[in-house]
Amino acid sequence: MTPSNHDSQTSCPDVGLDTRLPVPPDGPADGDRDGDGNALDLSPDALFDVLATTRSRYVLYYLVDHGGTTMVDTVATTVTAWETETTADGISRDSMEDTLIDLVHATLPKLDDYGFVEYDTDEKVVTPTPRADDLEPFLEIARQLDGPEAEADGTAFEK
Repeated sequence: MTPSNHDSQTSCPDVGLDTRLPVPPDGPADGDRDGDGNALDLSPDALFDVLATTRSRYVLYYLVDHGGTTMVDTVATTVTAWETETTADGISRDSMEDTLIDLVHATLPKLDDYGFVEYDTDEKVVTPTPRADDLEPFLEIARQLDGPEAEADGTAFEK
């Protein structure tokens, strides 16, 4: 099958993934919305958009592994430690601030727009949705490519 013949709206029954996503408010990728504005199956463009950056994947690894509501600062500390290959105590203030700014203004809003997390800007907390669990098969593949799993306590990520 050539890429031009591939139906981008095909679901993934082999992995049990419900491929329906809400459409981000800044507009859908090509083919993500029907004529009535309803979300269609997750397109490869949308899936790869969510998993495209290491930071987004690290956020999802942490939230899916730990579940529940987490303070954004905690997620930022863990992600920064993983990105800099150190412990939470070893990260610099500048690295932490850079990560926190990106999470607050870009990464978490995007994951919220796609319905994978609920990001509460007032309370400064983030909660994975059941939709985030649907990404697990893809996250496991990405995690294998990124390197060994993060420590259960979220303090180290070995590459």
